[in-house]
Amino acid sequence: MQISGPTRDGKTIADPITVSCRSCGVSSVLFDLQRHGYDSEHGHEYFGIPATGSPKCWTCGKCKNDTFIAEPSFSYQYESLDEFDGIEESRIPDFFDTFWITMECTKCGELSETDVWECA
Repeated sequence: MQISGPTRDGKTIADPITVSCRSCGVSSVLFDLQRHGYDSEHGHEYFGIPATGSPKCWTCGKCKNDTFIAEPSFSYQYESLDEFDGIEESRIPDFFDTFWITMECTKCGELSETDVWECA
């Protein structure tokens, strides 16, 4: 799959992060700081700096390939589950506080990671 997003400073890929299947061409937003994570789920104001650059595909730092096996990761750091009183139990996983993607290049096997997004 290809991983892309708008750029900040012309190089850094920012959110919203889109993944696209090279075989069938289907694309989907994987992560958008304004829609996903702890702050968004609580309706808190978005304090990020919006990326305004044109979309760019992530490329392998070693061979410049743009197709990866991707593993999205989330972390949770809660003081207590009491803060989720009144929230449906099935929705608690939506309240992650950080997000990142680990990628393996399909051409050379090089591992890389995106930036880590703070969501809380």
